[in-house]
Amino acid sequence: MSEHPQYGYPSVEEPSFQGTTPAPASPKTRTGLLIGTVLVLALAIGGYFAFRSTLGPAAATPVTSPTTKAPTKLEAAVQKCYPLGTDATDLGHTLTLRNVAAKEDPGPVAMDGMQCVFGELDVPQSVLDHIGQTRAMDGMQTDSWDGMNVRWNYHPDNGINITFTDSK
Repeated sequence: MSEHPQYGYPSVEEPSFQGTTPAPASPKTRTGLLIGTVLVLALAIGGYFAFRSTLGPAAATPVTSPTTKAPTKLEAAVQKCYPLGTDATDLGHTLTLRNVAAKEDPGPVAMDGMQCVFGELDVPQSVLDHIGQTRAMDGMQTDSWDGMNVRWNYHPDNGINITFTDSK
């Protein structure tokens, strides 16, 4: 080692590669690289197709156009009768109308909105009679028809709270 001429600290001499050339790759090395590259590509392509097959046929076929789902009976009733403040929930299988015809704090749905929903859902007369004859002391009442379930209660001050559930 020698001292650096300008700064005075020991300097490291760099090795000289002048006049030397790297040895050519042997045929075995080139063949090994080629085989390794082909194997990696084959594994990647095979893994891709194996992964796609686990996703099922829906992943293999491209979607050509979006599908629109038809509204449920309850969603159609809401659209037709448009009771503000109500919405079909549970993916369109539940509709709740609160405080209909209440004396105190009436809900967003008036009696004619509820009657429109009754018409759209084809509520049978027997169920309408059951709802109409409910007294405050009767508590929660239930009835059903054609896969539709209904629960309600009534109080003169609070009105009717009614929930429709489509089990179809």
